[in-house]
Amino acid sequence: MKNKSKYYWNILINANVFAWLVSCEQSVKSSNEINIKDIYFNQLEEKREFKNISKEDTLVFSNSINQQKQQLKYEQIIIPLNLNSGVPFLNDVNIYGYIIEGFDVDESGLFYFLVNSEVQSGNSSILACFEKNKLVYKKNITQFGGNSINIVGDRLYVFDPNYKRNNLFVLDIKTGEIIEKYPNIIENSISNYILTDTALIASTFNLEERISIDTEHAFLHFDLKGNLIGKVDNLYGLDKLFLPEEKQYLGVWDDNLVFWDFDYTINKHIFSIFDISLNWMGKLIVSSDEVGEDIYGLEGFPQEHRKLLEGKVYMLNRKDKNAVITILPLDSNFLK
Repeated sequence: MKNKSKYYWNILINANVFAWLVSCEQSVKSSNEINIKDIYFNQLEEKREFKNISKEDTLVFSNSINQQKQQLKYEQIIIPLNLNSGVPFLNDVNIYGYIIEGFDVDESGLFYFLVNSEVQSGNSSILACFEKNKLVYKKNITQFGGNSINIVGDRLYVFDPNYKRNNLFVLDIKTGEIIEKYPNIIENSISNYILTDTALIASTFNLEERISIDTEHAFLHFDLKGNLIGKVDNLYGLDKLFLPEEKQYLGVWDDNLVFWDFDYTINKHIFSIFDISLNWMGKLIVSSDEVGEDIYGLEGFPQEHRKLLEGKVYMLNRKDKNAVITILPLDSNFLK
């Protein structure tokens, strides 16, 4: 989750939130003053058609209501998947196939990948850095396995919950060297977690020896030095009324709130946009045929493979034996 407005949600709470969650899309359709942008996005899925039109991998889709054309512009970086000069990966033929646990991009546009050295080991990993499709460095690490990563400035953060180690590491992104370690920040088992630009939020169980469906469960908020701040409502640290069901919160762009989900019935990625007044602004639909197949992570289809940074969405996917990074600039892809 990368944006300039840390915890923007904290200033958005108001009495209309619940009504918004129930009726945000319906209100757009029923308004007496539906603007042409809302009509455009409501009809987008049914009326669009794709055509390859340039060497920059640009798509065109058209809308018959207002006779406008809007180019879905994106850039793709293609890097071979291999353990020599390419993107490192695990190939678990019994479960997921291609696996990359950690992915992020820094402010200069360099890409970082973190993977387990061995299937289901969790004890060692490979960190690789790329400038576009050129390998900058690759480093073998023995203090933690493949996990989610998050870059803040010139620091790369890794949390290792494997075997209840619960260690938080800070690495120098220029070298891949570990420069700080905060050991065993909590004794509880961690079922899930997310790293943001300001926090680690972990979904934890209590200290019972046997975990069951009735085991007490909580979301805990830590700072990036491993200090416990307190409990929160969910993995994003947001008020529970703000989080649309089954949508991943990516961050804030141009005073708009960006969410992602995937529609398996049409095999497409859906990016939903809301303004800071909680009005639904529209959606951007991206076909899996264009961006590629899933690359799996720690648990299936990971949120790790979609990052929002400085108004661009970075998506990690796969085509054949290549990693494909699709870069979607939001200001070029949404009507103003």
